[in-house]
Amino acid sequence: LEGATYALRYGVDRMGELGIDADEIVLTGGGVGSATWRQAVADICNVPVTVLQHDEGAGFGAALQALAVLENEADMQAFVDGHLARNEALCCEPVTSAVNFYNEAYTGYLEAVDTHRLKLMNVVNKNNTLLKMLKVFKKTEVCISKSKKTSVFLNTFSILSKVMFLLRTF
Repeated sequence: LEGATYALRYGVDRMGELGIDADEIVLTGGGVGSATWRQAVADICNVPVTVLQHDEGAGFGAALQALAVLENEADMQAFVDGHLARNEALCCEPVTSAVNFYNEAYTGYLEAVDTHRLKLMNVVNKNNTLLKMLKVFKKTEVCISKSKKTSVFLNTFSILSKVMFLLRTF
């Protein structure tokens, strides 16, 4: 429960660093049925949690977008506000004592993530496994491009290239 929510908080914190502050978190789906999880999200992220009357956010959002297009809606905010309602019984606010507790635990989580990231980088640097795989796939790409059956290999090469890029950014 906490690990997944710490990952959510990491995203909220990163958005804040980019100047996008969260004034609420809207939860949807099966997890909203858990009062414990809703409160943990509010406490860990130190942001109020909102639950809507429509608990299927993705499906309802898609239907709402389609309706807005069909009705040629000009004022999207008013349109959305007219179709969404909060489920006040399920919404919750952060509790200060829990926020303080989770702030300490979150610091430990970040340290653990950094430690594992460093271990992963050490393994990659020692073995150069991904680099070796990239070289093999690059050679394979060149060999098969002549026969025009490149899509699978190019996709694999592209994925491995992205993995290497991400690992270098850590």
